[in-house]
Amino acid sequence: MIDTGADLSAPDLSAKAPQTYSIRKRLTDVPDANGHGTFVAALAAGSSTNGDGIAGVGGEAGLMVVQASGPTGAFTDVDEAAAIVYAVDHGARTATPGLGGWTPPSVGNRRAN
Repeated sequence: MIDTGADLSAPDLSAKAPQTYSIRKRLTDVPDANGHGTFVAALAAGSSTNGDGIAGVGGEAGLMVVQASGPTGAFTDVDEAAAIVYAVDHGARTATPGLGGWTPPSVGNRRAN
């Protein structure tokens, strides 16, 4: 899961003992300042056997949390690409980038390249 980090004390995530890494800090500490990454990680791979929290759609698949954004949730294309490369290089077979925003861009703001 590539997103804003994760609250690893959440029961459905802690039961997975996920691998973690922060692209920006180059550390294994991945605190989630806004909760989005925690929510996405739980939906994707929350433990289905610990009897607490929610069961993610991935069942008992392993979980890797790669933090690609800073505390505000903002990230760059370079951060996202580096997070995907890190995940693959460290054994991930599936990546779930948490790409989204609060509001879609308006048609008038799009530029042709």
